[in-house]
Amino acid sequence: MRHSTPELLSICKNSAHVDRYRDVLAEFDHPRIVELGIFRGGSIAMLALIGDPKKLIAFDIAAEAPPGLCEFLAERGLDDVVDLHHGVDQADREVLTTVLDEALGGEPLDLVIDDASHGYGATRASFEILFPRLRSGGIYLIEDWAWNHIVAATMAAAAGQPADPAPIELAEPPLSQLAAELMLAMSLPNDNVLEVTVNENWIQVRKGGAQLDPEAFRLGDLYVDHFGLIP
Repeated sequence: MRHSTPELLSICKNSAHVDRYRDVLAEFDHPRIVELGIFRGGSIAMLALIGDPKKLIAFDIAAEAPPGLCEFLAERGLDDVVDLHHGVDQADREVLTTVLDEALGGEPLDLVIDDASHGYGATRASFEILFPRLRSGGIYLIEDWAWNHIVAATMAAAAGQPADPAPIELAEPPLSQLAAELMLAMSLPNDNVLEVTVNENWIQVRKGGAQLDPEAFRLGDLYVDHFGLIP
């Protein structure tokens, strides 16, 4: 994996993954986008060029932008379209809310992409902050939902462990639990979530027309776990 330079921005996605982004972005005309996770800047460049956004607001916990990204945006006249915010925890409700209120003036989001920590707690917190801000039909993408499983399988294979090893104890639930919770949101007819789909790249959640309170909304509002499926 290459590091980004002023001449070449690195993107950690293969061509099939990028094609999926093309399909999602094709649904929107000058969308308002939030991306959590800037990393080496390639995904920001891709979204800005392919998506032709009205506004793209990006957050990252790193203190500084990756080399070359700001120059890339300035050279293409995109620095007024793309707002980069560094040193921000994706679960920081106060910062995310303040930035979005100032940048969008109450306009709803079309697309949210969470490609940040891949941790359950922080990812769930971001979902609770941002999902209510999507317009009806808007899309929320959660990247790398199977990350914990891939790491566990790789470590088990390297250690020569059996295919069905003992359960692994984690400090917090794997991100796949969030996928299960979101699928439970589809167990009964509702106008909160229109659709939840999962592939090897992401969880895709399409918002319904219900008005959700950005301050009070919590993921648990979307489902009832009658059979104790969620630990």
